[in-house]
Amino acid sequence: MEIARAERSLVPLARGLAALAGFFDAAGFLAFGRIYLASPVANTTILGVELAGVQSFQLAGTALLSFLVGVVLTTLCAHGLARWRRTAILSGAATATLIAFLFLEAGDIYPALILLAAAAGGLHCVLERDPQHLQEGMFPSAQMIRVGDALGSRWDRKKSSLIGDHSLFWLCFIVGGVLGTTAWLGTGQWALALASLGTGLLAVHVWSIERNLCVR
Repeated sequence: MEIARAERSLVPLARGLAALAGFFDAAGFLAFGRIYLASPVANTTILGVELAGVQSFQLAGTALLSFLVGVVLTTLCAHGLARWRRTAILSGAATATLIAFLFLEAGDIYPALILLAAAAGGLHCVLERDPQHLQEGMFPSAQMIRVGDALGSRWDRKKSSLIGDHSLFWLCFIVGGVLGTTAWLGTGQWALALASLGTGLLAVHVWSIERNLCVR
């Protein structure tokens, strides 16, 4: 029973990650200009549009490559972990975000961008061994597609019953974006410190979940 309850608690964790992704994207957009830290699809589009602009090309390219490196490093480092894998990934992302804040405070833009994008890539690995609908929670485009599919499948009760779940994931991303924008406009670079704090709090929450989960 404790294990089942812990597994159900992964759903609010996925929603928290969606909100965190929105926060990262909003803060990154305002900090670096038209760069989405947690949305590689958006950055790929920006990279294509901005090929003629050297600075934008460098920023978007750096963000994309750093995101990929973050995913690779997180996968390699967490490969041997089982029970505490999610906690370790979130703890690492929180640390990287805090260091990025310190770099940005010192005026070092590229080290900050590299660390933030890598941390965002790591966040996408938190639920990589969990059900697919939880893995997709950090991608608002995927949630919009799921909502549209559910709305168009009224005859399929299983799909139509998930409209609220997918809509909530999308809404969490929006709320995270609003919070990230508000934090950056209100506190500037300290928004990254808040992002690190939020990631750390999620790590503590996940630790309490993983105590009751079977080794995966």
